[in-house]
Amino acid sequence: MAVRLRIERLAIEYDSEILVYPMQQHVDDFHPLKSIINSCLHLQASFVEYSLVHVCIDMNNVADILPNCCLDGDLGVHSMA
Repeated sequence: MAVRLRIERLAIEYDSEILVYPMQQHVDDFHPLKSIINSCLHLQASFVEYSLVHVCIDMNNVADILPNCCLDGDLGVHSMA
């Protein structure tokens, strides 16, 4: 989607080390995710600036609050304290 929208700079924060670290380091041809990693690296070349970092699960849980409020909450103004 980011490529289709012609986004030039992309920053991804993800809470799964299993997916982040293989993208940042060379993996051998026998790695079970090698074809997916190659596809991602090909897409990565489409961006002027690109970063992929691992974040702890707690940081990702905070990001999950917003869509859950939209799906489960009442309409109106919400505050998160």
